[in-house]
Amino acid sequence: MKIKSFYADSMDLAMQSASKELGDEALILNSREAPLEFRHFGKYEVVCACAHVALTDRKPEPVSRKTPPVTAEAGTTSSRKARVVVLVGPSGAGKSTACAKIAIHSKFTKGRPTAVLSWDSGRVGGSDSVRSYCEIAGIPFREVETRDSFDKALVEWKDIDLILVDTPPMEGSEFLIEELAGAITGTQDIETHLVLSGTFSPAYLDFAYSSYAPFRATKLLPTHLDEAQMDLAAPGMERVGALSIQWCGTGRGVPEDLQDASDVLEQVAALTPRQEVIQAPPAQVPAIPSAKSAIESILRKLRREDLDPNAQIVRAPRTSAA
Repeated sequence: MKIKSFYADSMDLAMQSASKELGDEALILNSREAPLEFRHFGKYEVVCACAHVALTDRKPEPVSRKTPPVTAEAGTTSSRKARVVVLVGPSGAGKSTACAKIAIHSKFTKGRPTAVLSWDSGRVGGSDSVRSYCEIAGIPFREVETRDSFDKALVEWKDIDLILVDTPPMEGSEFLIEELAGAITGTQDIETHLVLSGTFSPAYLDFAYSSYAPFRATKLLPTHLDEAQMDLAAPGMERVGALSIQWCGTGRGVPEDLQDASDVLEQVAALTPRQEVIQAPPAQVPAIPSAKSAIESILRKLRREDLDPNAQIVRAPRTSAA
């Protein structure tokens, strides 16, 4: 199946372009206003799929015959200029979506050549979502299953500015953890981002940090911040909170719901230190006297019980009736 986006200044023109290229059997997957990163192609976007068009019909990129093939040992980085970013994290954290967001943002907003490696081929359909976005955006994509294929891809893509590596969840797979962690930590100049969801409890966030300790993550990529906050100053979050943050996932939209951490520091409570608010105790208000007490006080005054007993009482003389 081939998936492709068509852009035009009107929805009808975009659909006509899709029908012309893919035929009448093209299936419309989505239609919307084009994201800002693609607005220069047209105001509207129509995403179509066609099951009868092979993915191999794309023309291969021209390869210079003057340059001999590059060979290097595993882990060699002396001839590579690419920045390699590996996303690791538990199931449901949003690694694949974050990978697609960063790749599209890097290519169309930053103008940097970008490629994606998926080490998620062990699951059925594990890499389908990232592959689809890469096909739509024209971003080089490749699946890897072993350390040798991983190292080979890094060597072949040495001239690409940014290489993103999407990984599967590691729960219950010690062999995969050992192999993938060995490939990542054994290669120089690799950034490892621990992807964690704001919907996770503080206890599970700390547990995930411990589970992925073999990958030596130096950065945190919080996701789902539109659904829940991540209080990095909460008790038990010291290790997670010590990681630096570059990107934040703030929604489901690709790529518009990816923001630099510096842009949301003031908006997301999850990324700001919690401040203790000290409130002064309320002033004590004298109790209101009861009605009975007030009446008794008035009666005592009328009976002159509150007067000095030694005081002389002067009474006015009585006058006789006329």
